[in-house]
Order: sequence, then structure tokens, then C-alpha cells
Amino acid sequence: MKNIWVGKLFPLGLVLLLFGTSFWLDQVSTLDHSNSSLNPNKPEYIVDGVHAKRFDEQGLLKEDFIASRTWQFPKSDDMFAKNPKVDIFENGIKKYHLVGEVSKYNTQTKVIYFDRQVTMEKMADAEHPEAKIITSALTADTEAQTVQSKNKVDFSYGTSTGSAVGFDYNHKTGLLNLNSRVSAIYEIPPNK
Repeated sequence: MKNIWVGKLFPLGLVLLLFGTSFWLDQVSTLDHSNSSLNPNKPEYIVDGVHAKRFDEQGLLKEDFIASRTWQFPKSDDMFAKNPKVDIFENGIKKYHLVGEVSKYNTQTKVIYFDRQVTMEKMADAEHPEAKIITSALTADTEAQTVQSKNKVDFSYGTSTGSAVGFDYNHKTGLLNLNSRVSAIYEIPPNK
């Protein structure tokens, strides 16, 4: 007799448990967080171990982003990253590599600020040798495809090396402008 009641009550108990769980999940997922006051000086989100990839219309890799940590403050368009590494591709071929200790990316302006021990490399191709810029900070406008810094930079282009204070680089034109105090050792590349 006892087993009959257990057999009849179990499905009813299971239905009530599922109903309660569904009700609770619905309440949690529809909470209005707009009235909650978050501390604007503490991150709203922190993510450890980030690896994000973006692909172009043909499905080829366009951007590869890795960071040990990212975070964002409440009501802010800026996302911060620790130890960011960004690889930029064209037609699936790696063109640029950027590394810094920290970065700040504005989701509205699409501008990324790299800070502390920043290295930007342009990969060698059939027509050009590898180029590298090392500086303490730089700004990259992902929409305009420009990079700039007002700080001291050390650079290399193939076997040529030098330094300057400040630079501007436009990817569309391929033009690098060294702003001031330029010192360079230019080595003529061998004939191919």
C-alpha cells in the first residue's frame, strides 16, 4: 500500500518541483537591474582568460584577441584588458601583432589605447621586411586604421633601426611619419 502512494505522489512532486524551478528561473531572468546602484569605481564585469576571434564576410580570421583579464565599469563604454595581445589579419593572413601590459577599448569610438611596454609588429610580406615599433603607449583607431603615439619610440624596418619622439601610421596609405628627434641607421636592402 505504501508503494502505491509513493508511485502516485512522485510524479506530482516532480511536477511541483519543475513548476517551482521554472517560476524561480523566470523571476531571476526578468529582474530589473536598472534600479540597482552599482559602485562606479568597481568593475561591473571581470573575465579571466579571454580569447576572442572575429571573422570577415568570407569566414576568414580578421582579429584574434587574447588577454589574461578584461573588465568593465558600470555605465562605461570602455573595456579594459590586462596583458592584451591582438593579431590583425587581411584575407586570413596575419598582418599586425600588438602587445601591451594594459589596454582600454572604447566600444563607441572603436579606439584602443595600449599602455606600458607596447610593441607593434607589421609582418614581412613579399615586398616589405618586418617592421617593429616599441613604445610606452600608443593609440589605434580601428575604424580609420591609424596608429599613433606622442612618446619615444624605437623602431626597426628590416635591418634598419632608429628612434624618434612620436609617430603616426596610416595603414590605408602605408605611410609612417616620425614626428621629432629622429635618429636612424638605414641599411640599403640587397637586390632581389
